[in-house]
Amino acid sequence: MVYSIRQLLVALIVVAVAVYVVVSNSNPVSVVLGNSTMQGSLGVVLLIAFVAGIISTSLFAILYAVRGYLRERALKIKERDRVSFYDGVIRARNFFASGEWELSRAQWERVMRKDPTNVIARIELSRSYEGAGDLQEALRVLDEARSASPENVEVLYRAAELNMSLGNKTAALDNIALILQHQPSKRSAQIARNLAVELEKFDDALLYQKTFEELGGQDIDSQEVLGAVAFKKIVKENRSSEQSGPALRDQLKELVRKYPDYTPALKRLAELEVSLGNVEGAVPLLVRVAKKKSSAAAWHEVSSLWLAQKNPERALSATKAAVKDAEGETKILAQAELVWMQIALNMLDEASSAADVLDTLIRETIKTKDNEYSFRQLLLRALLQAKRNNIQDTQKILEQLCEGKFVLASREEAKSLRHNDTRSAPSPALSTP
Repeated sequence: MVYSIRQLLVALIVVAVAVYVVVSNSNPVSVVLGNSTMQGSLGVVLLIAFVAGIISTSLFAILYAVRGYLRERALKIKERDRVSFYDGVIRARNFFASGEWELSRAQWERVMRKDPTNVIARIELSRSYEGAGDLQEALRVLDEARSASPENVEVLYRAAELNMSLGNKTAALDNIALILQHQPSKRSAQIARNLAVELEKFDDALLYQKTFEELGGQDIDSQEVLGAVAFKKIVKENRSSEQSGPALRDQLKELVRKYPDYTPALKRLAELEVSLGNVEGAVPLLVRVAKKKSSAAAWHEVSSLWLAQKNPERALSATKAAVKDAEGETKILAQAELVWMQIALNMLDEASSAADVLDTLIRETIKTKDNEYSFRQLLLRALLQAKRNNIQDTQKILEQLCEGKFVLASREEAKSLRHNDTRSAPSPALSTP
């Protein structure tokens, strides 16, 4: 009731104001509209203009309200699509993490249908194909991503990884080279350098190494790679030009002086020295290889070289020098080689004493009971007993090895094995086996 009375009062006030305006402005006026002229009371004209203004303002207000509503509706739809898109991304990644490659692939394809320009979805789709083992299809998807975003670094890295998996190292290097053009990094320079070395593009490898260093890169492989590049260039030139031995030796000597830890060059130079009759020059090179590689085979190569030259004294001296200079596990390998050498030279008492030293080294250096050094030590013990014709003790050791029990014999057991034979051992003789 009060609201109705209020509305009635407002209406009466509006009417009263309108009547007052018309009565107060009763003077006639002329209004020109184009070619026509209209005459009327000034109050009526003012009243018509006022009403027209209200109507126009209302229309504009309605128009902007409709536009605001449509804009808000579009934003809500866009937000809903965004939430749906990221929900799809999360589902796809969950499938991928679970190893469900087909479900992951299907989900990423649905994501791409919602946003065909999304490069990340294409990258992840390629990962799903890769997980399923279809590397060719994964690469095809990445090619499409590259067409959409040719300078995308992640796409180029993925393409390089897939090409390397497929064995297309040249294509992989091309991908990495594009990365170095658009966004140089230490990682891309390092990968490019390694690929160039594998492809024997040595000049390119040196350029990539220079780029790597200019970007602040430092890795333990740098000197190794530079040595490999220089060495392979020498080998390649030697194949093509058939250089003579002395000329090649000079090149290799300069190389090992510059890269003293590159073992392939050291070994090749040692082989060349042997072929040229310089055995004494080859042995120090092989010793350096053995120390670098900590390899029993490398130490054996040193002693075998002297034995092949009918010089067992030098073979034994070289082996003892190796034991003296070596440390840690390398010392164990060198000591094992000394035991073998003394057995081969029929120095059985010395070999037995050296075997005791080997036992001590293994116990002090290696904490696990079953290890390759224990296996090697037992083999040497078996060989030593066989040389002494201790068939029963040899059989015990071999049975232990066959049962997979590589535990070292105690010092007391070792002494028992050494002195068990009542027969005298053959006198030591420095002769080749």
